[in-house]
Amino acid sequence: MWRRSLVFLMGAMIALPLAAGARRDTSAGIDLGSAEKVFVDFEVGELRIEVGKGQRVEVELDLRCKSRSASCERRLEEVEIFLEQRGSKVVVSFEGLSKRLSNKFETECLVRIPAAARLSVDMGIGDLEIEGVERDIFVDLGIGQASLSLPERSVRSVYLDTGIGESKVWGSEGSITTSRPFLIGSEVEWESGPGKAEIVVDLGIGEIWVDLH
Repeated sequence: MWRRSLVFLMGAMIALPLAAGARRDTSAGIDLGSAEKVFVDFEVGELRIEVGKGQRVEVELDLRCKSRSASCERRLEEVEIFLEQRGSKVVVSFEGLSKRLSNKFETECLVRIPAAARLSVDMGIGDLEIEGVERDIFVDLGIGQASLSLPERSVRSVYLDTGIGESKVWGSEGSITTSRPFLIGSEVEWESGPGKAEIVVDLGIGEIWVDLH
């Protein structure tokens, strides 16, 4: 009996997944200055953008290796945040993040932008959350899910386009049913808001959800 128990325990130990490996947290910030727009270039992972305090753009990046691997730990150390003002916009970009590395480590990023800034996002693969932004928003996402929670009073128009997937807008009075579903994709065009902001999200494959409250 004890031998059978020992074999079972050894098998269970072998079946256990490898423990997670190294983790690295890094952050950076820059004053908005005379810029009017924040442009975020993010390749892969989870990205959250929200309104911060003051006139600074703040970035927090959390990287975690999926397993214990010396090569992954080296990759973590190569990742850098770059912040730069280029004319009328502040550019947020990242060195060392790419789609081919997404199987090695998990990436979570938080970006806080000033309330007065317009926002533009170019993203490859992952989940995008945007909350509380009151100015224009332009998003180009390859594959993933985009969730936007915005004050309805600030929005004038919403245009959503998914090549393959779903898109929907909720307002204070319920669902905005101007969606035009296609064979594999959908489109939403709404231009009846009380505010001034224009919201445009273009998604290749996935889902777009916009909550106006």
